[in-house]
Amino acid sequence: MKYKNIAVLTFQSSNNYGALLQCYALSTTLEELGFNVQIFNLKKEHIKDIEDLPFLSRNKRVFKKSINNAIFESAFDNFRKKYLKSKFTKEIGTKDGLKEFSDSFDAVVVGSDQVWRGAYTKKLQSSFFFDFISDKTKKISYAASFGLDYFEGFKNNESEINTLINKFNAISVREAEGVKICKETFNVEAIHVLDPVFLLSKERYQKIIDAEFKKNENSYVAYYFLNPDAYRKTILTSVKKEFKIKDEINIYTNNKFSFRRPSFNLSKYKFKTFSTWLGELSNADFVVTDSFHGLAFSIIFNKQFVCIANSKRGASRMKSLLSLFNLSHRLVNEGESINFETLKTIDYTVVNREIDNQKLKSINFLQKSIS
Repeated sequence: MKYKNIAVLTFQSSNNYGALLQCYALSTTLEELGFNVQIFNLKKEHIKDIEDLPFLSRNKRVFKKSINNAIFESAFDNFRKKYLKSKFTKEIGTKDGLKEFSDSFDAVVVGSDQVWRGAYTKKLQSSFFFDFISDKTKKISYAASFGLDYFEGFKNNESEINTLINKFNAISVREAEGVKICKETFNVEAIHVLDPVFLLSKERYQKIIDAEFKKNENSYVAYYFLNPDAYRKTILTSVKKEFKIKDEINIYTNNKFSFRRPSFNLSKYKFKTFSTWLGELSNADFVVTDSFHGLAFSIIFNKQFVCIANSKRGASRMKSLLSLFNLSHRLVNEGESINFETLKTIDYTVVNREIDNQKLKSINFLQKSIS
């Protein structure tokens, strides 16, 4: 094998279940393929944390984030420490800090998640197309997502991105629309592969669950809403009524602690551990979600589910994944009610067979493009 030392650039510092689980899945898969893997420990890929809070001084912003991480969002750092920390490079706090790694690796991989969406990478968008990596290093994208059905650049940088993406040795994207964007916008060929979370077996995630999860013996609908509102609650209620399930469990926390209006009931602001999050999803009788990775894990755990197209976060991602597994009837467009007559029971014998086919294709891409 020619290329052994591999680095992955992704959203590893996001306090988000899907972001960390896809990072874990990709790095683990690469290790199992025989590569030495490191993850760029970039701490500021979400520059919006700084830009969205201009009324706070830098010290107050850092303090607020530290408090949130320590008290309410500790589940994410605990997961990093247990499953990812040994793979991290030294902490990188600036764009210039990335340049130190220009010649450090045989190959670099960007992905997965919405690493090619301007709204999420902002000033660092060009870095997610490896502007800091020398031309002698092999550049690959794995399941990189544009997030939308068009390229969302940052400050009209399409020409710069075009130059960078044409230097890639191999390109794969997470959505069918991404293949089209690569061809029509940048004139490069890309293939459609699975999100990394599908590359690991259900049994692998069960090991994370078994760490501490206490199974709920009652039937329930698990719901995971990134953008909760009255409409989504109506969808949840209609599912419970249709399938005669009384209980519901929110596997997310949508309550945000306010330093201006503090509350002593801190538990409602605390995010669930990864063991509990995965366990409550896998143990559910039905899942309702507007999250891409909520959808992905519903499929991995062979759940009956309904997915609400989340237009704010990019509905094309869900549509592409559901189409791949012939599950488009499970998508509900925002504002619409569920047509239960067309909501046929999912035959997971067929779905799992297609997952295996797509998994083989995806892993073959990684092996061939890096080796």
